[in-house]
Amino acid sequence: MISENLEDKILELNKEIYDLGSKPLRFSKQELNKLNELGINGLAIILFHEKQGPYLAYYYRKNSKLVSDLLKNSALSVEMSVIAKYAKEVILKNDSRIMIKEFRIKKERTIPNFFVIQLKSNYKKAEIRRLLDSISKRLSKLKDFEKEEVENLLRDEIRRFLSI
Repeated sequence: MISENLEDKILELNKEIYDLGSKPLRFSKQELNKLNELGINGLAIILFHEKQGPYLAYYYRKNSKLVSDLLKNSALSVEMSVIAKYAKEVILKNDSRIMIKEFRIKKERTIPNFFVIQLKSNYKKAEIRRLLDSISKRLSKLKDFEKEEVENLLRDEIRRFLSI
C-alpha cells in the first residue's frame, strides 16, 4: 500500500506537469504580416522544467507542421533540445525547415531553453537570424515566463523589425 504522503507527492507532481500546458501566442495583423513576409510559418518556445525536462510552453500557428508535431508528441521537445546543441538550421524528415536558437536562463543553475521556428521556402535568413538573436537575448532576461510577458516581448521585437 502506498503511503498517503507519497500519493500526495504524486498528485502534486501530476498537477504541476498538467499545468505546464502549451499556450498559443497572439499577434496583431501587422505583426502577422511581418512574420509572413520574413518567411516564418510557425514558432515554438520550448522551456526546460526541472522535473519534466523540455516542454512546449508557447506556440504560434497551431496548424504549422512544427507546432502540430510538437503538440502531438511531447518527446519532440526533447529531440529539439538535442538538435539545438549541434545545429542552427535543420531540414526534418517531414521536409520542414526549422531554425533553432538557444537562450539560457540563470536560476539556481543556468538552464537551456529554445526558440524554434518553421520556415517557408522563401525565407529571409539573415533577417530571421537577427530577429532570433534579439528575441533570445531578451528572453534570457525574463524572470517569469507568463504568456502576456512573452507575447509583449515578441510583439516589441517584431514591431521594432517593422521600423527597420
